Amino acid sequence: MADYIDWETGLGLPSESIDDEIKGTDELKLSNRLYKVGNTAEEIERFTVDESMGDVDRALYILKHGANVQKHSVVNSLPNLLHEHTSESRTRVLPALLDTIATEPKDFQIAVGKGMLQLMERGLLPPKTVQMVAGVARKLMDGKDSETVQVWSDILILAIKFMPLDVIENEILPEALLDGGLAQPSPFRLWCCRVLGAVATRMEGKKAEDLFFRKAMTLCQDTDYEVRACMCRQLNAIARAVGLNLTKSALLPEYTELLTDEEDVVREAAIENLMTLLEFLDGDAKVRIVMPQWKKLCDERPPRILTLIAKELGGFMWQTKDQMSDSDTKWFVGFFQSIAASAVPEQREMCAFNFPAILKCVGAEGWDAFKLYRTFDSLATDECVAVRRRIAGGFHEVAAILAPNMNACLQIKPIFVKLLSDTEVEVFHASVKNTDQILGVFTAVDRKHSSAPNLSSCLSNAASNPAHSDLLFQLLRRERECATTQSRSWGWRVHMDLVAQFAGFTDHFEAERVNDLVVPALFKLLADNVVIPIKKVVITCLCQYLRKMRRAEHRDRIYRQMQGTQVTFPPRTMVHGFCVFTHAAERTNAEIKDAPSYHQRMLYLQICETVLQMFSHKYFRDHFIQGYLTTAQDRVPNIRLRFIGLLPQVRKVIRIPADSTLLHTLTETVSGLAMGDTDRDVAAVAAEAYAAFGGAVGGGAGIASRAAAA
Repeated sequence: MADYIDWETGLGLPSESIDDEIKGTDELKLSNRLYKVGNTAEEIERFTVDESMGDVDRALYILKHGANVQKHSVVNSLPNLLHEHTSESRTRVLPALLDTIATEPKDFQIAVGKGMLQLMERGLLPPKTVQMVAGVARKLMDGKDSETVQVWSDILILAIKFMPLDVIENEILPEALLDGGLAQPSPFRLWCCRVLGAVATRMEGKKAEDLFFRKAMTLCQDTDYEVRACMCRQLNAIARAVGLNLTKSALLPEYTELLTDEEDVVREAAIENLMTLLEFLDGDAKVRIVMPQWKKLCDERPPRILTLIAKELGGFMWQTKDQMSDSDTKWFVGFFQSIAASAVPEQREMCAFNFPAILKCVGAEGWDAFKLYRTFDSLATDECVAVRRRIAGGFHEVAAILAPNMNACLQIKPIFVKLLSDTEVEVFHASVKNTDQILGVFTAVDRKHSSAPNLSSCLSNAASNPAHSDLLFQLLRRERECATTQSRSWGWRVHMDLVAQFAGFTDHFEAERVNDLVVPALFKLLADNVVIPIKKVVITCLCQYLRKMRRAEHRDRIYRQMQGTQVTFPPRTMVHGFCVFTHAAERTNAEIKDAPSYHQRMLYLQICETVLQMFSHKYFRDHFIQGYLTTAQDRVPNIRLRFIGLLPQVRKVIRIPADSTLLHTLTETVSGLAMGDTDRDVAAVAAEAYAAFGGAVGGGAGIASRAAAA
């Protein structure tokens, strides 16, 4: 609700009186500047509010005596007032606001209208207040300002959802039906259409049929195309109100006429709304009425709405797939393929968007039967960036559908490599986001159809597949490009999303390739990259490798590389209990927690948190808790704050009475920070932690959040 406020207009000040650099950014400077602008005591008094007033009294005072900009602040604070002072706000503030709004400036009326919309949508207004708001809306709708009328019209339409039925039947609906007369101006008939759609959600069956169904059908034949289009958008609600039988006998024939309307706007409205009505219709209506109309539309190929037809085709085929015969399916797939070869980029884009839906309708076996490979390859190599982006964004869905078809999966692998090679960031980013899922499909298919006797050899065979190797090499090449030449133009988030996919490589590629190619690339990235989120993702990837790599030498090499670059992450292979890794972990921990770089030492605490989440309590006690305790003496206050933030989790790993000595050490450390730390934020948070657990440091979510805030 916090809309932009034009301070100069609200205060009646000239635009040059307030510099652009302070608009809406520094309230203190703004206040001082305003007082300088006002030269008289009366002007200063006008903007002064007694600070001793309560929230409700202050709001009422401002609404009565304040400037326009101050009244805006009351509107923006309405959600908080209703939350903290529900009864008083409903009985005092809202009535005062609504009583005076008719005489307020247009910008304030619009702001209040938008605020009321949000309050009603959130259910913060009781029915009685909603009726009051609706009464104000009906008055303001008679104004001349179009924006004000539009906002308060939306309010009245929404208010119908909360009004008592008797008010709707006796006040709202009769007026709307009068407005819908043929002699009334078009805006009145448009309003009638909107009201009928809103009322339909509150009435059912015979009552809806008797009160307004005939009027709705008449408005579908209105001489003004805008009225016909508006009424068409309400037909779904009306259909559900009157029931299936009347919909089939009376409403669907109107739909068919609207689908063939002379105005494209009306036809577009009919197509879009018919799609949402399909789930309500039974099979008989789909076969007898809807499918013939769709065929007629497709045969006609109206130029201005062909893009919309292409957009809705996938949803239409999915909703009617159970009623379609083989010949119908063949006909619509053929139409889809013809549009996919259109010269209009927007139509090809919609076909690319709908490709997974079309494939879902025909199944994996339809890939070969309808020769969909040609269409898919054509769209994936289209000259239009938007088309390729759509294909890339839905590639994982296509791969999942084609999983039972091994030959089809082999066909689309090179296409995926091409998409990963795309020079456009939109296409590449869309391809990268679901890479792990796509690789999972490829690997699962290869495993399923492999004759290898065990899982290990299956994975080896799948990973040694040339297409798999091409994918790996291409992903690594693109990672290097993101890290170097593309880092500035593409942004670090694209790079991070790509690296995040590396975490599953041990499931999809041969362990030797991951060890020889991927691990060195990740270590280089960890050492060179300056983006902290990317470093965290790299740590996660290496963690996954250490957990999943089966060969001890691979895990050992990762630890030795960590030690050599003086960069590491939680030594998670220790979960396997190999003694050689214990020594490597201890040496590496020392390099990080005692590093001269503040960022490296903070990374050590991040490692501690990760270990606490993923490993056993014993592992943390044996290998990390001593290093964790030393960070309490770090010279940087933020690191000491981070130390305190981890206390609730660390306390859980300490056993009593077995670890009584360790608990005593931890308690003494926190006590020392609380009483002797030179940084007041650290001392305050440490004192809170010490007091919260009665001198025995323990769990509590508040400490971590307080430490982070400090």
